[in-house]
Amino acid sequence: MSEDFECEWGSRDWFAHLYAKQGVENPAAYFGHQSSGYQKFRHKGICEVLGHGGIKKGSRVLDLGCGTGELTARIAEKVEAQDCLGIDFVKEAVDRARVRYPDLRFEASDLLKAQQPAGSWDLVVASEVFYYLAPDIRKRWQDEIEGLLKPGGVMLFASVLGQGYFTRAEARGFVEEGMEVEIERVEHHWLYHKITSPLMKVCLFKMYWEEGSEPGLKGSKEKFRRAARWMSVPGMSKLLGLAGWLSGLILRSEKLPQMCSWLNGGLFPLTGCETNIVILGRKPAAAPA
Repeated sequence: MSEDFECEWGSRDWFAHLYAKQGVENPAAYFGHQSSGYQKFRHKGICEVLGHGGIKKGSRVLDLGCGTGELTARIAEKVEAQDCLGIDFVKEAVDRARVRYPDLRFEASDLLKAQQPAGSWDLVVASEVFYYLAPDIRKRWQDEIEGLLKPGGVMLFASVLGQGYFTRAEARGFVEEGMEVEIERVEHHWLYHKITSPLMKVCLFKMYWEEGSEPGLKGSKEKFRRAARWMSVPGMSKLLGLAGWLSGLILRSEKLPQMCSWLNGGLFPLTGCETNIVILGRKPAAAPA
């Protein structure tokens, strides 16, 4: 991809560009779930919800938007899945998932093109995926998921809350259209994101600068170029190296998001600081004959 490459947010080209340019080792990278303490903490919370949802051992699990497979593998282990399939339309991420988790199945596809048998899954996971879809595509995915689930099967829905995403009421209403909501868990990561937002920017800037590349979105590209002008100042390169190393060290910690969540959501709850939601919805069981 050339340095003049630009793409739209949420497009396949955008995801592929993020994977190609950011990789997976940087904890600030979009696909850096194996390195990010926040993502590990979030995945743990999702598994806790599943633990309270009565998901039977040996279930068949379908994970939509599986990326590089970290959450897929964690859920498969949690429910002792008999069969687990992760689907994502970013082929490069799926290829890595196949190498990293050879005991699980992964497919590079869109859900609507995957052609999975109806009524064949006990659990369908849709974590951080629906807000990328246009409203009409959301509805088609929702109908498809309902059809893929066995009677009594479960959908796990997880999303960011806020402008451009879902409100809490919208998220619950979305799941309730075809499911019976059994568990609704709101998460509080506002404090964590406030603390780590500048650290994320430092890590990503350092990565792009050292690799001689740029972000893919037009707005991000412009911000990067403005910041890059400071790199001509003597000593700035060494300062960036130190700041990037410290930022990465902090972002790899699982303790910080745990502590911030406890402070933000428990000890000092703040109105309007609900940042994420996890909902477990169950498809109604088949009516008795």
